[in-house]
Amino acid sequence: MTPKPSVAAAVFVVGVGLLWCPACSAELDQGSAEGPPGPGGGESDEQGCEADTLDAEGCACADSGATRSCYAGSAVSAGVDACTMGTQACQIAGDVGEEFATGAWGPCEGAGAPLTCETAGATCGSISDGCGGQLTCGAVCEECSPGSIDFTSPGSSPFTVPSFETLTVQLWGGGGGATGYAEVDRPTAGGDSSFDGTVTAGGGGAGDASAAAPGGTAAGGDVNLPGGPGAPACAQYLDTCAGRRTRVGGDSPSGGAGGTQITSLDACAAFAFGSAAGDGENGHEPGGGGGGDNTCQFDWLNQQGWGMTGAGGGAGAYVSITYSGGDLTAGANVPVVVGAGGRGSMGATSSQAGGMGGRNPGFYSGGDGANGRVSITWACE
Repeated sequence: MTPKPSVAAAVFVVGVGLLWCPACSAELDQGSAEGPPGPGGGESDEQGCEADTLDAEGCACADSGATRSCYAGSAVSAGVDACTMGTQACQIAGDVGEEFATGAWGPCEGAGAPLTCETAGATCGSISDGCGGQLTCGAVCEECSPGSIDFTSPGSSPFTVPSFETLTVQLWGGGGGATGYAEVDRPTAGGDSSFDGTVTAGGGGAGDASAAAPGGTAAGGDVNLPGGPGAPACAQYLDTCAGRRTRVGGDSPSGGAGGTQITSLDACAAFAFGSAAGDGENGHEPGGGGGGDNTCQFDWLNQQGWGMTGAGGGAGAYVSITYSGGDLTAGANVPVVVGAGGRGSMGATSSQAGGMGGRNPGFYSGGDGANGRVSITWACE
């Protein structure tokens, strides 16, 4: 490191005399002529700006735009596994073209960092910090004991990973809601179910009068099966029902069936093309799509009842994945999300009087989709 000027350096020859400059002396003694301290020369200063400093933030540099590898944590973990090195750039204060332009190294960016018990979600036992070290996160985790748990209520819940040799997770997305043939609102799709944010069983689509409602999609598992589609609507008087699968909700693979029955029956079936009228059946858990309604309207001119149906909702997808011991950290909390079943649409009611001793039943509602589910089992062999 260049020696700082002494007080004597503040005495200048001016003409034939001497000029004493105390301010200049103080400034020079403070080392301002050298700019910020910098790594180099093998010497150390109060900022620790040595040639091999890992994090040189604030240390002097002179080459604008230059970069260097850096690490802000412990030297022991620098560059080990998850603790990757970062980069810091030389930042010049003022115009680079100035004769005395100086700069300093900026912050270390992009470097990795070791895990903590909190970031790993661990509450017991010892785990790796990801950078060659070990963390103790509480008492020794319980010894392996086989078990299972089902999550059936919609929403997010934590799952504390037990000790295990193999752990299997099965997921079903929520089923989609069905339509009523004539509705005052729209049905909703089923919600997605997920495990650890990486394994997802998608919810089924809402019933659609013009097309089959799609089943949910699956991703992230060893087995990924889409949900079954819901059947579209039909109107018998337009002859759109002939030979077609109509009204029923989609079936969830390895899960619940879609709604097929008619509830709240109304007797409008005594005529040539009539059929029992009523609300669509809710999908069966887990993940079944709601069934569409069946509406019977009476044709006063021809004295016939016409059957018209709503559209079934799509079923939730199915996913299965098996983890081996060590894939998940015992004691860690893993987020589990159960998708809600979609709501069926509300049918428009009619106050029109019926004839032939009956009544015009109006329009009925579509069935709700079933909630999804997440089932987890673990074994010790």
